[in-house]
Amino acid sequence: MPGDRFTENSVTERLDVSRTPVRQALVRLQQEGYVEVLFRSGWRVLPFDFAKFEQLYDLRMVLETTAARRL
Repeated sequence: MPGDRFTENSVTERLDVSRTPVRQALVRLQQEGYVEVLFRSGWRVLPFDFAKFEQLYDLRMVLETTAARRL
């Protein structure tokens, strides 16, 4: 949930995976603006912009519909 804090270790234990893929995924999520790193405190989930999500979903529907028609 937005505002939740967590550590890399908690994610690795929950998913039963190594730290490397978790770290890579978190860095990518940070680059995309979904999480932020807290200095020596782990990570925090950022608020989610539902309007942006709806716009991206609408764009995806248009692109996929057009691609299916062309096939």
